[in-house]
Amino acid sequence: MLWQKDHETRPPSGWVRETRRGRGSVKDDGSIELHVDFDGPTLTRMPATADVNVALWVDANGEILERHTQRNEATGGWRSVVRFRRLDRAKAVELRAQLTHDSKVVSETWSYILPPE
Repeated sequence: MLWQKDHETRPPSGWVRETRRGRGSVKDDGSIELHVDFDGPTLTRMPATADVNVALWVDANGEILERHTQRNEATGGWRSVVRFRRLDRAKAVELRAQLTHDSKVVSETWSYILPPE
């Protein structure tokens, strides 16, 4: 979603390109997997061997089970894969993430709310 009036303004380093959650995102153990693609000039210039990490926050209704980042060869950006479990299905879960490299933030903050079931 964009709120700029005339011209789209992007952060200078990196931004979220898309978030993916499909039918296969709910695992047998009830956990949910999300794929978040980041793009931008700083990110696309980094080699595939760069140490890019995801700084991830989840509210009290969620438990992080797995997280990692990898180069997205299709876009030239980076993909963060997050697997988490909702503790109370009747409540929403909020997650936030941003990419870091050499202890510096290199992307905007991604925010996602999974509504209650």
